Amino acid sequence: MPPQLVSYDLAQVNHYMIRSHEVFLMKRWRGTANSSNAERINLDYFDKYNSNFERDDGMAPWVQPVQAEIARLEAQVSGLSQMVRTARKVYSDQIAQLTQRLRTEAPEDYRRLFDPQIVQAEIQAQQDRLAALRKKPGQTGQLRMMPPERKAPAPPPPRMAERAKNADEEALTDGPEDQAISVQAAPSWLVDLRAGPSHRGFFQSFDQTGLHFVDRGSRDLVISFDNLSAANIDQVDRESWGYGFIRKNGWSHLGVFAYAPNWFRERAMLEHLQRLAKDGFFRDFDRVTMIGTSMGAYAATALAPLAPGCTVVAFSPQSTLKKKLVPWEKRFAAGRKADWTGPFHDGAEGAKAAGKVWLIYDPAMEADLQHANRFEGENIRHLRARYADHKTALFLRRADMLSTVVREAVEDKLTEAGFYRHYRQGRNIPWYLNGVALRIAGSRHPERLRRFEAYLKTANRPQIARSLHLRFPEIMSSAS
Repeated sequence: MPPQLVSYDLAQVNHYMIRSHEVFLMKRWRGTANSSNAERINLDYFDKYNSNFERDDGMAPWVQPVQAEIARLEAQVSGLSQMVRTARKVYSDQIAQLTQRLRTEAPEDYRRLFDPQIVQAEIQAQQDRLAALRKKPGQTGQLRMMPPERKAPAPPPPRMAERAKNADEEALTDGPEDQAISVQAAPSWLVDLRAGPSHRGFFQSFDQTGLHFVDRGSRDLVISFDNLSAANIDQVDRESWGYGFIRKNGWSHLGVFAYAPNWFRERAMLEHLQRLAKDGFFRDFDRVTMIGTSMGAYAATALAPLAPGCTVVAFSPQSTLKKKLVPWEKRFAAGRKADWTGPFHDGAEGAKAAGKVWLIYDPAMEADLQHANRFEGENIRHLRARYADHKTALFLRRADMLSTVVREAVEDKLTEAGFYRHYRQGRNIPWYLNGVALRIAGSRHPERLRRFEAYLKTANRPQIARSLHLRFPEIMSSAS
């Protein structure tokens, strides 16, 4: 969203990175799933985010209602109160252990966090820095969590005022009730078309789907399809899947929106795409790449005949939800109810028209594997993303390789060897390691968790090694 459209009109999100010094220790111990750098929760992180400038009591009115709702749930669900007490004790005991360990192993860091005089001195230093900032020219001398009341805008120059008056007289309106319609934020693709360097494009909306096209003068066209979760987003300013990344690379872009979980089976939208193909829209580009994940991956493969010879990048691909073709598929209830008659109903069939089809999936996900096995042909490339589950695109993003894989596919530089070379860099992120632990625990040889624990320690992942005892206490105790 453009910065000028950001406001606190509807809501305010309070995100406390450092809630307390004790909780910081717990956060450092558990690691982070938001970065491939598992060691980033350190004292530098603490210094950056431990800000104690201003008190905000904006959430105070919600304290009692939330506590009352917690009490109601604990009274309603048998055993919940005991589980809450147990969880709190485990949490507090772990903090006590971490605090004692810090006192023993790093006394300087311990004093930094828990010596009252040192802590107070740091807070005072923060206050002094803030006071100095307030004295700078142009500063208001006040920090606010909520914006101040808006002042009335200054009157425009006479010539601008006259133009505004004329424009208002020419507007099609019946009166004040029309003027009361709220102005909503414009989506980035519309802002780009209206105010960016690329003015050529279009937007076409249907009942349950939509299309937007931005012609950036590139000979590469990327067609992206929304995933299933996007169908639940009703924001008018949302972007199509991958919009920012595609814009950054300067490719022309046809984004396909899903406003409902109907798996792009809307006949009007499909007919519109067929007309574009007949008019030579896709032939105007040297290379066409279709990308999507899960539901979007189905569309990327099924609609490949619109641009014969195109490249397809399908994350966790589903070939179809047509019952006669995949009677074993029991997921995606809303999608299975869609109309699967007519053209483009089978991604495995549509993919035959593509030049290259990259199928990226976790072979341990049985249903995903069954879908992947339906694709046949010399143009099919199976890329196995182990331990990614059904979230292969998200896994690759967490491993900091999603953009590389897509970029290489669009530029026709992706190879199987190159993919696995990239993939190896994700084998040390918490997601992958936790997935390995879960698979071992559920195998016929759960005692191997002990060997895995030893590996985690040598791989400098002590927090994940320690978590094995919390996640699988019976296995770890029996294996000792």
